[in-house]
Amino acid sequence: MRSFFLALCSWSLISPTALAAGVLVLSPVELQPGLQRWIEFRTGQGWEVTTAAPLNSAEAMAGQIAAAAKQSESLACVVLIGDAAAPHTRLAAASPTAYRPSVVSGVYSGEAHIATDNPFADLDGDDAPELAIGRIPCSSPAELAGYLDRVIAFESALEPRPTNLNIVASPGRFSPLIDSMIEFTAEQALRQLTPTGSELKAIYNSPASPHFPKTPFRNALLAGLREPALAWVYLGHGSTCGLDRVEPRAHAHRILHCVDLPRTDAPTPGPVFAAMLACETGRIDAPAECLAESMLLCPRGPLAVLASSRVCMPYGNSVLGIELLNCLFEPGKSESLGECVREGKRRALRDDSKLPLRKSVRQIGLGLSPNADALDQEVVEHVQMYNLLGDPLLRVKQVAPLQTHSAD
Repeated sequence: MRSFFLALCSWSLISPTALAAGVLVLSPVELQPGLQRWIEFRTGQGWEVTTAAPLNSAEAMAGQIAAAAKQSESLACVVLIGDAAAPHTRLAAASPTAYRPSVVSGVYSGEAHIATDNPFADLDGDDAPELAIGRIPCSSPAELAGYLDRVIAFESALEPRPTNLNIVASPGRFSPLIDSMIEFTAEQALRQLTPTGSELKAIYNSPASPHFPKTPFRNALLAGLREPALAWVYLGHGSTCGLDRVEPRAHAHRILHCVDLPRTDAPTPGPVFAAMLACETGRIDAPAECLAESMLLCPRGPLAVLASSRVCMPYGNSVLGIELLNCLFEPGKSESLGECVREGKRRALRDDSKLPLRKSVRQIGLGLSPNADALDQEVVEHVQMYNLLGDPLLRVKQVAPLQTHSAD
């Protein structure tokens, strides 16, 4: 019976009824009851939503999405529901993720492949996504409905969208010169790309810094993660289940860990979006829940999280971070977060960026990076390893009613 249902869903994606779809939702059958209110909400905004069960391999699922895109010129977004399936997957209700070679990053991580949802949005095989895509890694209909209720509540609120940013940073500890260049790049990106009127709150994980908080660092970090903000951004070291330690000692407490993000809290407004420019915090194929997943599913957490599935590097982080920040604040562009991430990735892969800061970062990379002869490949791998968790249709700006276009 299940195989018949999968075949029926696959057939429906290339039938005439799917021609005008703007959003394709791939959800295991077990989780689909949690989608109903969200589908009604998005349909009321003008989106035409098609729901189907994902096929059981990344290759088949990519074909499933490509077939939908071929038949529907208006297909703009893919939403994956469920944990990323892997050989050691912990859940039956899963949507597969893809794997791509890690030529540059693998030298440092020792891993040959990157877990990535990007190929599902890349319709022509050039690494630049044509579709917006996001994954909601819920494990039950109730958990899915609870997360989507938070999204609906946020978008339905009449209050203006928050525009402030909370920044958390930890020392790179690569070398004094590289660390200073990273700090300089981050400072310039925030200074040049953040619009006037957006409040920046920054804390830095070093007692010698003027941005080291007066309260315990972990307390300050958690407080910021619970405040309403447009974005909460972390720059520094990370791992699958946590961020850097309060002090660079093996047994010091981590400044943030999965256990700091309980599921039992009452939903409260927090950051709209979190980005962690840190290694492995978005390891979506891990046997245990990664930090990005814990953040997304915490009722006090952000409504969407962008994080890396593998070991990342300064140059790739800088290029992708600069373009994403620019898209986030660019007037009149990228109404949804998925659109913002899609456009930021596409711009990161181009060498004709209009941002002067990109040229400066390139020169620094050529002079300091151990991969100076492979900077372009490093960016490609960062486009692959950074995945968006959460609803890609999430509106991050105060905008007019959504306008969609149907195929003629």
